[in-house]
Order: sequence, then structure tokens, then C-alpha cells
Amino acid sequence: MKLLIYGAGVIGCLYAALFGEAGYDTYVYARGKRLESLKKHGLLYSKNKRVRKANIKIVEKVEAEDIYDFVF
Repeated sequence: MKLLIYGAGVIGCLYAALFGEAGYDTYVYARGKRLESLKKHGLLYSKNKRVRKANIKIVEKVEAEDIYDFVF
């Protein structure tokens, strides 16, 4: 299942990390400084006192022909 999280704020990144961890094909739309940070470092989060990198993809542009099963 292909998911798009439209927004890389706190809530969007939390959902992206959880969906990515669950095995969903997860994309996060970001822009500005947040986009640059995610490109450079990835989406980092803490779980069980360890820093992990989420298994997601970063999108800086959503094309009309892009198809997602769900957009959040």
C-alpha cells in the first residue's frame, strides 16, 4: 500500500515513522528547511531509548500522475 503524508510536521512525521515501521510504502511531502533536513539526515525518531531512521521516502513535489492509496 502506497501512502503519502502531506506535511512533515510533528504529527506527519510521527505517522510516517509508524507506517514505515509497519512496512507500508510511505512517502512524506516536505518543503523548505524541513525538506533539506530530511534529505540530509532522514527521518530520525526515538524508540526504546534508541535513535532510529524511518524507512520512508521524501517527496518535494507531488505530480498529477502520482498515485497513492491514501493521502494523510
